[in-house]
Amino acid sequence: MRLLSIQAQEKVIKINEKLASKGKQLHEISNEEFEEIADSIGLKKKSQLTYPACR
Repeated sequence: MRLLSIQAQEKVIKINEKLASKGKQLHEISNEEFEEIADSIGLKKKSQLTYPACR
């Protein structure tokens, strides 16, 4: 059973690469720093997602 989709796995890898380039780990950054990284890789907040209309 897959816990993460391929796209989610790719986002996690990109986040970890960005953190490594800064010499940091996830627990060492602020929420603002995380949001900057997430934005730079195209990760959207749940409130920014659009869903198709229900029929």
